[in-house]
Amino acid sequence: MTNTKKIQYYLNSFDSSALKSLKRFINSPFFNKKDGMNILLQEFTKTNVVNNCEVNTQNIFKKLNPDEPFNERKIQRLLAYFLQIIEQFITHYDLQNDQFTHQQKLMEYCNDIAFYTQFKSILEKSEKNNLSKPVKQHLDYLKQYDLLVNKYHYLSINNSLNQNEDKIYDVINEACENLDKYYLINKLRFIAISLNQKTIIKKSKKTLLTDEILKALENNQILKQTPLINAYYNIIKLLIDQSNDEKFQDLQKLLETDTFKGLDFDEKLLYDFALNYCANKINAGHRQYYDRMFELHNQILKIDSFYIDGYLFNDTIKNIVTIALRLNKLDWVEKFLDDYKPKFRPEERDEIYNYNKAKLVVYQTY
Repeated sequence: MTNTKKIQYYLNSFDSSALKSLKRFINSPFFNKKDGMNILLQEFTKTNVVNNCEVNTQNIFKKLNPDEPFNERKIQRLLAYFLQIIEQFITHYDLQNDQFTHQQKLMEYCNDIAFYTQFKSILEKSEKNNLSKPVKQHLDYLKQYDLLVNKYHYLSINNSLNQNEDKIYDVINEACENLDKYYLINKLRFIAISLNQKTIIKKSKKTLLTDEILKALENNQILKQTPLINAYYNIIKLLIDQSNDEKFQDLQKLLETDTFKGLDFDEKLLYDFALNYCANKINAGHRQYYDRMFELHNQILKIDSFYIDGYLFNDTIKNIVTIALRLNKLDWVEKFLDDYKPKFRPEERDEIYNYNKAKLVVYQTY
């Protein structure tokens, strides 16, 4: 991919607010040391708005250097620098909007220069902002861990009279628990993905520490009370033993709650695992799983992670219509196609609607 296309791809992802911030970033001599970057930004954003075609580098070069003949190497060096500026802006913009990381970096610096009064002030502010928030996804536990590590450092430094021993002990244990939860969510997720892949590519290699982790979790109710740990634990048990319907029911009950709402990646992955389990059971002759699969798809329709830019995945539409027709829910399919047609991708909307409507007509005929 050329630098031109990379630049366009980045700029196409920015909203109007980000583009305004990028312009200010480019105008700052602290971040940008070269002239002409504003002209490049104008040309690229103009092209994006008009028709998303690739910019004409010769025209840009002429605007930047009106008295020089076109020099391919020179324009490519400018484009490489412009791409570098955009990527620096992305990390800067992300950090600017990430208050937690901002505070963590400040605490690290204050610790390095022994500025402990300010360290304490930032720590207290960070605790107030973060410890009161609900902890749901794996990164939340990592944030809690990082925060508690800084608290441990502060308490240790200010423990000359051994007055903080109880607090230090509690902080260490809480930090360990958050680190364990962060690790286990990620480890269990990838064990589940690995087991699922093994059924497709027929590999026999076992993920390291799988048995030891499952055994440790078996009777650990504290860790299993963590929803994502419990969900992935149940999925792994399902993938190891496809006859373990009790674990599927536990997973289905979890998915019926709002526990994973907002955890787009995990929520979609958990539903995908549940749907795959139902599909495997159906393929093995257990037709009662069509009903469970239909229930899952009904829930999916309410979940943002199964939409891209507000539109349903094409496979989701196809699957839910197929399942509903197999269950003879003909009125439901007709209502679904009419109600959800605006949620089909515009460029394929009529084709998807007509194809599935035709399938419905076939079932209505027979």
